[in-house]
Amino acid sequence: MARFKFELAALLRVRAIEEERAKRHFFMALKSLRQKEGELMELTCIREQVKDRCRAASAGVLAIEVEEMLRQRRYINVLYQQMVAKREEVARLRKAFEEVRAVFRQARIKRRAVEKLKDRRRREFLMEETRREARDLDEIGEIYFQNGMRRPGPQPKVETE
Repeated sequence: MARFKFELAALLRVRAIEEERAKRHFFMALKSLRQKEGELMELTCIREQVKDRCRAASAGVLAIEVEEMLRQRRYINVLYQQMVAKREEVARLRKAFEEVRAVFRQARIKRRAVEKLKDRRRREFLMEETRREARDLDEIGEIYFQNGMRRPGPQPKVETE
């Protein structure tokens, strides 16, 4: 029986390498995006905590000086500006992430297409091998039939009277 050899094995290796490279870029972009989103969440939490302290001070729950109140208000504004900058950065990273995701999907589709072709060729090869074996067995059977259904090798002697 002959061995199956896929002529496009080199192309399949190239597609797998391209997919792996795109996958690495995808996960790096995802990590970067999640990191920036975490930083944005952290800024939001800090800002909310400072705002809560200011509300408590203005409600008279906390005794706080006017100068401290103004300093916290300025800090809230600085935090808001940082949040705006982070939101813009997150939006930019999200767009880049979607582009990287699309490249990764394309690389995966290309590799799968070559793999499907390989599987189809392997099935065709196996079907052809099965046909060839059946044809060989049919030829052997035909030869036996033409030779009077005798087995190959030494024949037992039949005594006739």
